[in-house]
Amino acid sequence: MPTKQTIAALVVGGLMAWGGAGALADLPSGRTLTYDVRETPGDEASSLIYEYEMHLTAQQQNGNSIGWAVDSVTIRELDENETVINTWVDSAPNVDSTDGLWWVVHADPANPVVGEFSVSPAIDGTAGGEMDYEFEGLGASTAMAAVDLILWPVGDPAPEVEYKFEPLWFHDAQDPD
Repeated sequence: MPTKQTIAALVVGGLMAWGGAGALADLPSGRTLTYDVRETPGDEASSLIYEYEMHLTAQQQNGNSIGWAVDSVTIRELDENETVINTWVDSAPNVDSTDGLWWVVHADPANPVVGEFSVSPAIDGTAGGEMDYEFEGLGASTAMAAVDLILWPVGDPAPEVEYKFEPLWFHDAQDPD
């Protein structure tokens, strides 16, 4: 388990994987969003220290907006060789919205694109019974977005930090599932 360390708004590189069949008729298929937390903010070449991954499933549609359930959050800690040394999973993340869904406006709801997922409500919880986290996507311009991500060991008070907003690079790839 990491020492009392806080990671706040570090640079994250994103991978968006597109899933298989949609959960409900006429809704888009599930998505897996992975954010790469780097050792040096602003430096895509620096070592990964954490991966923050969310699995989303489309639940409802209202016009061009899709309400996505955040089914699970996985946090992976990596060593200096970028080998996973710890993994924590939260199978019931909290989504700070009136209905518990992450509502995203899509230009084409049948074909969501990765950049449309740059603004999220606050998402938090406890992963693996050991790691508390808070995440929020704050917006984007083209392929970059600002995010807040804080991780801290369970039992420690939530760190008091002044958020700094750093870019998140999005990329897409086919979901292997």
